[in-house]
Amino acid sequence: MGFSTKWYKWIRFGYSTASFSVLINGSAFGFFKSKRGVRQGCPMFPLLFNIDMEGFSRYLDRDASLGLFNGFSVVNDGLVVNYLHYADDTIFFLDNKKEELTNLFSTLHVFEFIAGLNVNTSKTRIIAIEEVSELNALEDEFGCKTDTLPFLYLRMPLGAKPSSTTIWNPILERWRGETSLMNSFNDLYKLDRLRNATIAEHITVEGSWKFDFKRILTYGEANSLAALFHFIGYDPPAMDTLPDTRRWPLHSGGIFSVKTLYAKMIYDDGIDNSPYNFVWVSGIPPKVNFLLWCAVYGKLNSQDMIQYKGIDIHSSCILCGDCNESQDHILIHCKVAHKIWSSITPNEQWAWVFLESMLSLASAWFNNKLSTSGKVVWNIIPAAVVWVLWKERNCRTFEENYNYKTDEELCIEAKSLVLTWAASFGITIYVNYFYSIRN
Repeated sequence: MGFSTKWYKWIRFGYSTASFSVLINGSAFGFFKSKRGVRQGCPMFPLLFNIDMEGFSRYLDRDASLGLFNGFSVVNDGLVVNYLHYADDTIFFLDNKKEELTNLFSTLHVFEFIAGLNVNTSKTRIIAIEEVSELNALEDEFGCKTDTLPFLYLRMPLGAKPSSTTIWNPILERWRGETSLMNSFNDLYKLDRLRNATIAEHITVEGSWKFDFKRILTYGEANSLAALFHFIGYDPPAMDTLPDTRRWPLHSGGIFSVKTLYAKMIYDDGIDNSPYNFVWVSGIPPKVNFLLWCAVYGKLNSQDMIQYKGIDIHSSCILCGDCNESQDHILIHCKVAHKIWSSITPNEQWAWVFLESMLSLASAWFNNKLSTSGKVVWNIIPAAVVWVLWKERNCRTFEENYNYKTDEELCIEAKSLVLTWAASFGITIYVNYFYSIRN
């Protein structure tokens, strides 16, 4: 398909040299090489699969052009359809000739040797359109099952009568949720003369529900109707000139938006006075925002948290070596953290107060006496300090040959991040760092 030899070698090297391990009680045990297949979640696999299927399509087109099998055409001299692909599902269209079926399976077997992709005969079916003689004999000869129209393909009824409303019931049930109204109130559904009608046809001109049952409801059925009203609401939606469609109740226009869903979730289960502006500062990398969110809500895997989860490890702070490691110690109370905070905040007429936790810091981190540009710089400082401290902690913990940075180097790195991110806002940066904050 035009790929170079170097590209082939890259792909082969990436998959042939990978090692796998089995997790036993959360610990990796042993390593082994892969003989076939790819790792779950491999980002390259969908692209390689598409390339493979492109080769498969060209191979089928070549055999079809040789007359080994024929498809169908809707009109005379129109486009001939031999097969349809969707992901790893394929439908082939053949004439009612055993030779064509034999040629197709031979083609598939040859492709198996070329690409290593085998046909799963247990999921392969021969489906006859109209009358086909000796269908059961074909099933025995080719090792696959036979079926008749209509059948489900990709959860859609294929070959069914298009005007029939019953073929859409399984599809409608999937769209209505995990349990459809038809199944939840099946006794009422059987009695309703308008069972396949729209919602609008179940609403009267006066704006109330309308159900046309075949007979008078029994006591139990009346209770079911009361439960139905409680489920769908006693008052139907307001009628308008728009056609029946799904409407999002949290938006005035009936259109779904992530913003309205998020607002509803915050309203129902959100945290009071959440420090949103402290955490989600625009203009800085999203991974830094997320790290700051984890720090504020105590979600970082510091050593005290790992011990809390039942894993016994040494818990001395790797930055200062004086205290046990905890999230708030690393980011606030450690003497290395104190130096960085003190160096990055103004020291004239200012005093750094050691707060108890990152959440307390987030609640108190504001300053109304700064200029507009100074407030932007001020809001960036916590993200820069947390990023520098946590990154240095991880490097010292997990990198074997890592050269520890000095306290001064960490202070300079934090200041550089603040000024770099501030510059993305268009804030004027001065040589005097504290002048940038105040102005």
